[in-house]
Amino acid sequence: MAQIINEVDMPLNSNIKILGTALLILTLASCDGNFGSNDNSGDKTDGIYTGDVNQKASKKGIRFTSNMTAGTKITVHGHYDPELFGEVVFDDGSKVLLMDDGTAPGSYYGAGFQTSSFTEGLTIDPSKVLEVQSLDYLDFIQDVLTKRGFESEAIDHYKTSNSQSSVIKTVVNVSAEEAVSPSLIRNIILIAFNNGAVPSGLPINKNSATNKVKLEIAYWQDEGKGDVYLWVSAFSNKDSDPVAIKYGDIINATALSSLRVSL
Repeated sequence: MAQIINEVDMPLNSNIKILGTALLILTLASCDGNFGSNDNSGDKTDGIYTGDVNQKASKKGIRFTSNMTAGTKITVHGHYDPELFGEVVFDDGSKVLLMDDGTAPGSYYGAGFQTSSFTEGLTIDPSKVLEVQSLDYLDFIQDVLTKRGFESEAIDHYKTSNSQSSVIKTVVNVSAEEAVSPSLIRNIILIAFNNGAVPSGLPINKNSATNKVKLEIAYWQDEGKGDVYLWVSAFSNKDSDPVAIKYGDIINATALSSLRVSL
């Protein structure tokens, strides 16, 4: 416990020395916590754990065929390597389908999940509800990135469609002072949608560190039930061309559906 000192009896120089010592103790103490950890199993920004390089997301609940990957909530249509996929679980029990391709060039990280339903407005105009909610989600995502020290700028926002419904697409440029893996940006967004908690088994990849990350977000809606689905894509700006060649149909949600297909 610190000793109580009568400031009236203490010279000014002594007070300065005591203050300097206290600040040094606080600085050294902070190095014993998350901020100073030498644990390389995960990646941290601002001392917050964001994933584990030694983890691979579970494949439990995912089913594969030569032309389809059926997750618990989202199905991906097309020929893709099963090793790229995994699932993690949000705190509310909902499943998130992950896609992690750490190859270079063209490292790509994606995630898809069901968001809240907006049944109240569906009787008026389902597509309008989707558009409004997509802007709300964009504000939420950009706010999360800002709080973590990233700058972001939405450069495109447009409507397209997949086999199930209309799709709203948003393209965001994310800038980082220090180079980061695009998988970190993907994970930060997932953690935010999980009320700040890291989903168990969330992987992170150290490859393709960059200061410029392209973030693309696709929203679509099961208009029968009113459920809104979201697919997040993160990759380096410089890898845009090879990523678009390999995963363009996923990024634009044309290869995605919320229908669980029996395999």
